[in-house]
Amino acid sequence: HHHPKKTMYCYLKILSSQLVTFFVKNPFFVIFFGKVDAVIFEHPRSKEINGRVIDIYSYFIAKKLESEGKKIIFIDKSLHGTHAKSSSFRRFNLDNIELIQKIGQKIGSIFCFEKIFFKDEISYFSSRIIGANRLILTELSGAYLHFFLGKILVKLFFKLARPDQIYIVDSYSKRHFITQAAKECNITITELQHGIVSDYHLGYAYPDYKNKSYSFLPDFFRGWE
Repeated sequence: HHHPKKTMYCYLKILSSQLVTFFVKNPFFVIFFGKVDAVIFEHPRSKEINGRVIDIYSYFIAKKLESEGKKIIFIDKSLHGTHAKSSSFRRFNLDNIELIQKIGQKIGSIFCFEKIFFKDEISYFSSRIIGANRLILTELSGAYLHFFLGKILVKLFFKLARPDQIYIVDSYSKRHFITQAAKECNITITELQHGIVSDYHLGYAYPDYKNKSYSFLPDFFRGWE
């Protein structure tokens, strides 16, 4: 229900958003801001509160940081090719990076890197679930290059912004590349979870977690019901 049917109008909106991001809301323009204290990766959904359209999941932590005199910037992910949040000179878009990732995913699906990079996971599930090998390769088709390109570009962004802290809403939705980039740049990252985490939430299911170290997990977790 989050993915409506694509129409010509939808594609035009996506193209427009890509152009606006490239020329106006490019995250690499952060080089003109100097060092920042925190970067907040917002949730794509938004809501109007008191005349302003905001990300309700990160709004209050942002206000708290601002009250402490912190210099923060926001990175917004589009929702179906559009950005509804109120305009701010401190808000940049993720569109161009995501476009490069999608192109990489198409290329990666041709060479099927997943058989190499996810061989342990494929072996783990294939030994327990009939047909898991085919299902995993289908679902992960092109996923490694999507992850790798995103990580490289976000690391470059972090090098320019030099934040001390990163906050991210919903880190598991194809956003592990952001967490991994933060870890490799030695930047503390905190996840803001907007929903309920239970034993049956697949976004937080890590088989054999006691015997492995998952470097793409955030350093801290803030959640609420």
